[in-house]
Amino acid sequence: IAAQATMVDSLFYVMVLSQPSKDLWIEFLENLDDEYYLQLAIDKRNSLLFEEAQSIDSAAVYLEFTENYPDAKDFVKAKKLYETRVFEEKTGNKSIKSYQDFISEYPKSPYRPQAEQAVYKLSTDSGSVEDYASFIRQNTRNPIV
Repeated sequence: IAAQATMVDSLFYVMVLSQPSKDLWIEFLENLDDEYYLQLAIDKRNSLLFEEAQSIDSAAVYLEFTENYPDAKDFVKAKKLYETRVFEEKTGNKSIKSYQDFISEYPKSPYRPQAEQAVYKLSTDSGSVEDYASFIRQNTRNPIV
């Protein structure tokens, strides 16, 4: 019986390879009896889910992927894309407030220095002494100060 289960898994694996879809890989994983195909199937499913996340390209989708598939081969890439999309989505209107809110909400983001630089640039764009003084008073934690 074990040999028959392995044969069924093998045939199903070949079928799924010929018609790759996220749903087929999930079904394959749910019915899998053979350990040999398990990691192959998990990797392929994760790869298809990552491709789907990239086609949607939103912070929420990348976050969901990283939370649900921490062992995926594309985890690091998804984490970087998440950080990029969060920065772009939260600061899309390019206002001082959006950059300040981003800094407050995501203090450990790799995009924090860019946000701090943007606050500085937008706050002192006129070049007036008053704007520089105001920036210094209002942004005491900004490393530019």
